[in-house]
Formats: sequence, structure tokens, C-alpha cells
Amino acid sequence: MKNDYEILKSRLSWLKFHQIPIEIVTTTGNFVRGYIRKFDDCSLLLDESGTNVRSEFKTINYSAIESVKNSDPIVVKGDLSVVF
Repeated sequence: MKNDYEILKSRLSWLKFHQIPIEIVTTTGNFVRGYIRKFDDCSLLLDESGTNVRSEFKTINYSAIESVKNSDPIVVKGDLSVVF
């Protein structure tokens, strides 16, 4: 189990560092999408809005995750920055 967590921690770290949004389907069928902000041994904090407002983060336990995949970037309302 420790090896499984080390692999997961490595992937989460990479996704967080590169600001890659993810889509998670939970075991109850709920769908959430956002950026990983923090994670520990049991769960991760997901920022659905992409605004980094801590009071709006969702906690997702690893045991509740059915599937995970990369997502399209989240557009923050009013964000007019353009990448050239």
C-alpha cells in the first residue's frame, strides 16, 4: 500500500505543479472538476472555480474516487489574459 501511495503522490504533485485541471468521478457517481491545491495521505483539496479561494475548496477522499482524467482548462469569469 505504501508503494501505491508513493506513485499517487508523485502524480498528484506533477499535476499540481503544472496546474493541470482534472475530472473526478466518485463512487457515488458525482462529477467534480478542478485544480489540485493540496493533498495528504487520505484526501485531496480540489479548487473547482480555479480562483484559489480556500473556502470553496472541496475535499475528496481517495477511497471515494472511481476515476480520474485530465480536463480542459477552467476559464475564470472575467479573466482576459491571453497566451501568445
